[in-house]
Amino acid sequence: MSKNKKIEHKNLKIVGIGASASGLQALETFFSNCPIDSGFSFIVIQHLSPDFKSMHSSLLARKTDIPVSVTEDSMEIEPNHIYLIPENKNIILRDDKLQLLDRAPIHALNLPIDIFFNSLAIQKKENAIGIILSGSGSDGTKGAAAIKEAGGVVFVQNPNESGFSGMPLSVINANLADFVLNVGEIPNDLLYYFNDTVKIKKKEEEIVVDEILEILKHETKYDFSAYRRQTLNRRIIKRKKINKLDKIRDYQIFLEKNESEQDILVNEFLIGVTSFFRDKTYFQTLKEKVIPNIIAKKREGDIIKLWTIGCDTGEEAYSLAILMKEALKLSNKNLDFKIFATDINVKAIEKASKGFFEQNIATDIIPEYLAKYFKAKEDGFVVQSHLRKHIVFSNHDILHNPPFNKMDLVSCRNLLIYFQDSAQTKTIKSILYSLNLNGYLFLGSSESLGGFSKHFEIIDRRAKIFTKRLDLDNTKSHYDIFSTKIDKLPSKKLPEFASELTAEFTKKLALVTNSVCICINENIQVLEAYGNLRMIGSLPLEGFSTNLLKLLPREFHIPIATSIRILSKSTNEPEVIKKVIPFNSKGNPYIAKIIFDRFDQRSYPHEKFYLIAIKVEESAVENISLPISDRDAVSDVEIQQLQNLLEDTRENLQLTIEELESSNEEAQATNEELVSSNEELQSTNEELQSVNEELYTVNVELQEKNIQLLELNSDIENLINSSHIATLFLDTRLHIRRFSPSLTKIINLRESDIGRSITNFSLPDSRLLNDVNDVNQNNTIHRKEILVNKKTWYIQEIHSYVSSDEKTRGTVINYTNINELKQVSLEMEDKSDFLHQILQFVPKNIFLYDLEKNQMIFSNYAILPPTGYTPEELYHLGEKILETIVHPDDLENLKGHYNIMKTVPKDETRTIQYRIIKKDKGISRVESHDKPFEIDEDGTVKSILGFMTHADEKS
Repeated sequence: MSKNKKIEHKNLKIVGIGASASGLQALETFFSNCPIDSGFSFIVIQHLSPDFKSMHSSLLARKTDIPVSVTEDSMEIEPNHIYLIPENKNIILRDDKLQLLDRAPIHALNLPIDIFFNSLAIQKKENAIGIILSGSGSDGTKGAAAIKEAGGVVFVQNPNESGFSGMPLSVINANLADFVLNVGEIPNDLLYYFNDTVKIKKKEEEIVVDEILEILKHETKYDFSAYRRQTLNRRIIKRKKINKLDKIRDYQIFLEKNESEQDILVNEFLIGVTSFFRDKTYFQTLKEKVIPNIIAKKREGDIIKLWTIGCDTGEEAYSLAILMKEALKLSNKNLDFKIFATDINVKAIEKASKGFFEQNIATDIIPEYLAKYFKAKEDGFVVQSHLRKHIVFSNHDILHNPPFNKMDLVSCRNLLIYFQDSAQTKTIKSILYSLNLNGYLFLGSSESLGGFSKHFEIIDRRAKIFTKRLDLDNTKSHYDIFSTKIDKLPSKKLPEFASELTAEFTKKLALVTNSVCICINENIQVLEAYGNLRMIGSLPLEGFSTNLLKLLPREFHIPIATSIRILSKSTNEPEVIKKVIPFNSKGNPYIAKIIFDRFDQRSYPHEKFYLIAIKVEESAVENISLPISDRDAVSDVEIQQLQNLLEDTRENLQLTIEELESSNEEAQATNEELVSSNEELQSTNEELQSVNEELYTVNVELQEKNIQLLELNSDIENLINSSHIATLFLDTRLHIRRFSPSLTKIINLRESDIGRSITNFSLPDSRLLNDVNDVNQNNTIHRKEILVNKKTWYIQEIHSYVSSDEKTRGTVINYTNINELKQVSLEMEDKSDFLHQILQFVPKNIFLYDLEKNQMIFSNYAILPPTGYTPEELYHLGEKILETIVHPDDLENLKGHYNIMKTVPKDETRTIQYRIIKKDKGISRVESHDKPFEIDEDGTVKSILGFMTHADEKS
């Protein structure tokens, strides 16, 4: 490919369009509103039935002037062109060409839109464009995520407009849609988006980007200052285009006033692509080389610890958990494992914790794992509890929060590529601290260790798997990888409690009064803390936690847990709860006076928040005024509260057990049958859903085809009515089905005669009915000339009427007027007869000889004297003519002459003499003057015209 051609293809904008059920109508609307010179190439990926030939190419071509082609393998892409997916194939983009792949087996889940969108994202990066139109299921969602990660743009048809909203809603619910529009509006916005070519270059605009990041940090608590500027700039420009703003400064002003846009931009920055067993060959390396080594080094009863950083929606964490479960089964060791899955994205963590995934994960997970570790639901799959219990999902920022420690495996894939160099360094330092010696690190395919390579040994270079061989020097003194400030947690869940002035006032008040003020949620997670928390609490020895109970001494656990439970159960405005707790710290006795209160936050109406105020005093017996006498009594009261709650639970549990026992026998009897039926129904449901989409697609095509057939029927009627060929249609009983107006000149018919037998009418040919019966019985074509009314000649052609099922349904009779041709023919026959008579009486021999068939075509009777044969006798000799009449000694010479004649120019004449053995065995010498007569298209002479005389005659 030339350099200019490569540049042209690199700049070519390729639009992937995914559609399923009812997608044909949406496609027709889209291209009806799309200009033919947009400069885009459109690749249409539809769910087509592998068993039916698609009519989409012809149907779509009727609605647009843009050229439409069905994709062929290795087809080069041209601008202003539409390419359709063929039946029973998938398409990918590779090296600026469309490549065809075999479709998945008929019973397997096939996701052609995801397949193409993924390849489009890899090839076109930020120029990738995905459009999701009407369809059921979730095909296209994973592909849209890949396009978003690459910096591309995703358009989605308005679900209220689409016939089937499953595919559009799946992309919208995954927060992947940049535009949600009626399909007719998409082309205009698509052109506007790519006509805006603004880039962030000027220093002033870079300052605006800094201000945008500061807005996000202040309003959403997400700090992106350590992320690569180039990536952030592209995403900001993209949002500016989507909101149709002219300048970056305009977007900054718009962002500052628009909270929903702040959330969208954060989501744009945080967008990540993940899947189960992403890069399967690399996970196979983990399965075969890494996990067995980890297990082999562990002793009975040990716990294997893994940490996946930037886990997004949890697919990678669950994949590692599956591999661990499988490996531990084979090891026969009594080991357990725990996976810490962390991410800065709160929404992603929430989704990961639920463990619910769309049906399209079936393409990433082998059926054995899917059946063993997931439970099928109506619209997806849920992770089984026996796998989920091994994973702890938490909100954690690797750049600001302390790392976990004593890890056997850390997975940090495709996160470093988004960080600036300093942030990458800090992240790798944290990983080094967290890993055990000989622990393993799993990076993304585009990531490297940089200056920390000496601390690791390569296990698999391609898979980017390393093992730690050397600790970081003075690792524990590196304060930059620790941050114990709980109020730095970047969570969208954290409510804005007060202004900065109020916050500073609260901190000062806590210090002056020697107290601690803590805000927690219903999970007892610390959201804000003021005052000297270390006075009563401390960080855990291992790992990191924001759970208040893990930060405070054991004496606080029961009072806090019971108080929060009481406050949470209260339906009315709860009363303030007060507690007094004696405890020891560093060998000295103290008293903690605690106040518990609940409050609501308007911004988070479905969540509960609690305030805990703790004032600590030195213990002095004479100054203590406790509502109860001693520490044991305090503990007894708290324990009694717990026992009361436990008793209530026991009673409820007993009732449940009795009900379960009464129905247990019947449930056991039907359980096996239900399980078996459920598996079959799940399998059948997937097949039916796929078949339903295909049938709907076929139905839409048939409807369009019906309209087309009606139009064609009108065309045919107009053709018949305007044609000068008289046509008669008969059914199998010889009844009239239809006739053209021209037929009335031959057979006296009227419209009212349709349905009557043709035998009731005077026919132009007395043998017509016999000929019709012969055609129907022998399936032949009968053709002859007839004279109608003794004045007009017609060619009468009789054909069988064959239906689409290849059965004979009647007869078609055509009458073509050849009167003028017949007159010319008769004149030509007269002239031909006249010419023939002249040639016969010419005293010199004239003949035509076929060089291909080696036989005489024509000769006059002047051939008789030199040969002794009549023209008829020479013709019947066929290919044996030369061997019969030419002297053997001259035969090869004559054949050579004829071979030369095949290539001579048309105006050239050649002469040859040879001897002829006459019929009476006499010998005569002749001389023949030959020239080309009939010449083929390639210049080869097919026949020659000869003029023969006796050799001793003088011309």
